[in-house]
Amino acid sequence: MQPYLDRVNEAAKAAPLTGFTLRNFVEEWRRDVAVNLKAGTQRVAESNLRAHILPRLGDTALVEIGNKTTQGFVAYLSANHTRKTTMNVLATLSSIMRTAKAWGLRNW
Repeated sequence: MQPYLDRVNEAAKAAPLTGFTLRNFVEEWRRDVAVNLKAGTQRVAESNLRAHILPRLGDTALVEIGNKTTQGFVAYLSANHTRKTTMNVLATLSSIMRTAKAWGLRNW
C-alpha cells in the first residue's frame, strides 16, 4: 500500500499558485468573504485596500508575502501613519492572508 499512499501524499503537496498576486486574490476575497462582513467593516476594508495594501503589495505574488514582506509593510505603515491606522490595515491584510491559507493558496 505504501507506493499508493506515497503518490496520494505527493499529489497533496501541490505548490501554491506562484503567479497569483495579492491583487488577484483580493478580487475573490471581496466577492466571497467581504460581502459577509458588516457594512462598516466592508467600508474600512475597502479603504485599507485602496489606500494602503494594494498600492504597496498588490502586484506581489501570494507566495512572496511572508514575514519579511509583512515586516517591511509594517515598518512603512508605522513610519507614515498612526498606530490605530496601522493596526486596522494589518487586520484587513491578516483577514485576506488567513483566507488565502484556508483556501490552500498559501502553505505557511
